[in-house]
Amino acid sequence: LMEDDLYGLLGVTREASVEEMQAAYKKLARLHHPDKAKADAQPEKFVSIQKAWEVLRDPVARSCYNAFILGKNHATIAGEVDLSEMEETTGELPPCHEIAGVSDLPDSVSVWSFACRCGGQFRVSEIALEAGLDLVPCSHCSFCIRVPPHLQAK
Repeated sequence: LMEDDLYGLLGVTREASVEEMQAAYKKLARLHHPDKAKADAQPEKFVSIQKAWEVLRDPVARSCYNAFILGKNHATIAGEVDLSEMEETTGELPPCHEIAGVSDLPDSVSVWSFACRCGGQFRVSEIALEAGLDLVPCSHCSFCIRVPPHLQAK
């Protein structure tokens, strides 16, 4: 999923509202649904449209996508943070691991969190870091922090 332009798959701009994306998704889903499409149907196109909608309809997943996929130029970087400055726990994964295309999840995963000045949290898993994702979005605002590889010493 990382190589796809999810907004392009839905035929909307990055600034589109959830309502605009939902309308585009429903139109494309009807057009490409394997049970409703003509003989030249492409089931993989329907699956791609479905995945795009799943990511873009969720505000946190959309924020992750914007930060990680659309590039560092679009993210407001609040600063660089070393993992040693973050609180380590094990447990529930932040939604960004899905965007990294990770499907085989271990039973226990380390997750690091760091408080944002808005009151939200920056949360990143070891899976996301291993996949090369160095931007971590806040759970509540548009800020991201960068955890560069040279600061990822565990």
